[in-house]
Amino acid sequence: MRTYHDQTRHGVADHSLLRPFRAMDPATRPAPFKRYVGRSPAPLPVDVGHSDVPAAAVLSGATTAAEPELDDRLLARLLHLTAGVTRVSSSPSGSNWFRASMSAGNLHPVEVYVVCGDVGGVPAGVHHFDPREFGLTPLREGDARASLAAAVADPDLARAPAGLVLTGIPWRTAWKYGERGLRHLYWDAGAMLANLLAVASAAGLPARVLTAFVDHEVSHLVGVEPPEEVPLAVVA
Repeated sequence: MRTYHDQTRHGVADHSLLRPFRAMDPATRPAPFKRYVGRSPAPLPVDVGHSDVPAAAVLSGATTAAEPELDDRLLARLLHLTAGVTRVSSSPSGSNWFRASMSAGNLHPVEVYVVCGDVGGVPAGVHHFDPREFGLTPLREGDARASLAAAVADPDLARAPAGLVLTGIPWRTAWKYGERGLRHLYWDAGAMLANLLAVASAAGLPARVLTAFVDHEVSHLVGVEPPEEVPLAVVA
């Protein structure tokens, strides 16, 4: 990994490692949203509410964890302000979706999965967040929090209402940025996590970012296949 970073950084000394400019090919542009054939997302509440906590208090860490009950409305707020669609525009090349968190090139390579017990109207299981339809696509039935807790070696996660798994799809950014595309997965995930932690803090929800886990166990749990899609972070 260190070699990869050395060979794809800007200003690399060995110019033979740098490929010349490559025009983006519209025919190979990756789909902006992940969809599951034969499965439909269950809609989330669209009235997600808002927080009255000042942004300065959230960003300065001056909020207090009140630990409110996580229901489907609060979960919807977390997901919308983390990875949701905020605006859609049209252009000659098609529709452009703008999201709550920034993304290099507006390519949004990061996906979000919810591993939860029964949360309001959301049944226990593993779900994929569909930002376009604003819903959760069920992937696995049954409470899988203990499996996620084991993969991250954090027993407390098994008792949390839900855990979120962020994954990255390298091709979404490599299509434009080539060999440097993998770097953008982590930049974009960081921006998304900043939103998520701020929204959770404003709601009084404790949240922790976990980046040390057994990759293949997390991948198997949410049903992804590296290197096409890789786990990046878990939020407990």
